[in-house]
Amino acid sequence: MEGESGLLAGDQTTRYESSVKCYAEQRLKNDIERHFTWGTRNWSSPFISLFSDWNHARNWAIKRPWKRRGNWEILEIDTSCLDGVYVFKLSTIVNKLDACIPKGADTHIKDGYIALHMIPSRAIVKRHSEVDVV
Repeated sequence: MEGESGLLAGDQTTRYESSVKCYAEQRLKNDIERHFTWGTRNWSSPFISLFSDWNHARNWAIKRPWKRRGNWEILEIDTSCLDGVYVFKLSTIVNKLDACIPKGADTHIKDGYIALHMIPSRAIVKRHSEVDVV
C-alpha cells in the first residue's frame, strides 16, 4: 500500500521486542515464513519485500498475479534514505532463525531484503511503470 508517507506494510504495529529473547525471535521467524507463504493473504504482513537485483525484481513482477489486475510499478529505493527503518537481509535472517521459506519463494533469499513497516517516500527515487518494464 502506498501513501503520502511512502510504502506502508499492511501491519504497522507488530514489534519484535520482548524480555524473553527466544519469544521475539520465534515470532519474527513465524512472521517471515508467513510473509513468503502466499496462501496466507488473509493476514497483514509487517514487511515490505525488496530486491537488490533489477532483473530479479522485474522477473518476479511480471510473473505475479497482479500483472493481470491493472497498473503496477517497480520502485527504485535509495537505501541511504532508510535511516530509522529496520531492513533485514533475507539470507542472513533466514539462516540465523532457521526459517523455512516455501519452494518458489526461496528464490528471494539470495538477493532479497524485507523492510519492517514502511519505506519513506523520500527513499523512492524512481518509478518504472509496467509499460516500461514489460
